[in-house]
Amino acid sequence: MPTAHLIHGYIGAGKTTLAKRLERDADAVRFTLDEWLTALYGDDEADVEPDVGTISARLVTAMEPVWAR
Repeated sequence: MPTAHLIHGYIGAGKTTLAKRLERDADAVRFTLDEWLTALYGDDEADVEPDVGTISARLVTAMEPVWAR
């Protein structure tokens, strides 16, 4: 049966470190919100565009490496 691990905690508590270990040890797929947002919009929040078509295209591009797994 598939298992989902939802990790929540304070900044610097080790959430990403734990998630990366689970990804490696359990052959899991890891979705980290900060990494997806950076992939979609870059490091500057001012770059976020309201155009749904642009946002959708960026999402598809960001998700492609995960689909390949």
